[in-house]
Amino acid sequence: MSVYGVFMIRSLYCFFLGMLVLSGCAPSHILHYREDVSRDFTTISFSANRAPYYHRSQVGGEHMSFVQVLGFEGAVFRIELILEVGNVDCSIYGEGVVVESDPAGDNTQIVTVVDGEVLFSVGLSAYPYGEYTLKISNL
Repeated sequence: MSVYGVFMIRSLYCFFLGMLVLSGCAPSHILHYREDVSRDFTTISFSANRAPYYHRSQVGGEHMSFVQVLGFEGAVFRIELILEVGNVDCSIYGEGVVVESDPAGDNTQIVTVVDGEVLFSVGLSAYPYGEYTLKISNL
């Protein structure tokens, strides 16, 4: 192989490696997403990416958003709701989890998985309208 060929291969390798780094090569939390007429469902997992998951959206009227989190026994999650516009209601429910208020914040809950593997839901709604950012951290 000529020197030019080696140079071209190294250049392409560096280019694609740089694109991965710049675009953020961390795997996504999202396992599945479904959008219905007035409901959005997002299913996430922290098995491939331990960084916090951020979900920025809007709800209002009949429209609701649900984030379903896959968790395993012993896992602890912090659910933080950051209100931007309006008043958004947040409900956390599911079997095999314990939900507690976090003393560190008003709109923050701690969810502990106590039973095997579970899929718990974070439901978000508002009337008449609200914008929010939901931050879910695996502690």
